[in-house]
Amino acid sequence: MADGRFFEMRDIDFYEYDDARRLLEQGVDLNYLVAELRKMGCPKGGCVDVVSRIAGISLGEAKLLVHNSPAWADAKKPDERFQRKAAKAARKFDPKD
Repeated sequence: MADGRFFEMRDIDFYEYDDARRLLEQGVDLNYLVAELRKMGCPKGGCVDVVSRIAGISLGEAKLLVHNSPAWADAKKPDERFQRKAAKAARKFDPKD
């Protein structure tokens, strides 16, 4: 965290992106693709980016798909709890209030 990042995210390796693209070309379900990306060690945000790029969907659509995927089900509640707390904290600094 010395570089100021809140958490560590490693870069998505080219082979992961290429493997994911090949899987999608073979006609796999996007939820299967997300599960494979996670097995490869791809972080949640990286999964969103890869799915968005290779499936040709918006980042918002990809975020919803990954967030609600069976592969990331274990992270769904903690992520939502964090988002609620972050939104609550942000409202404290909203100049409109």
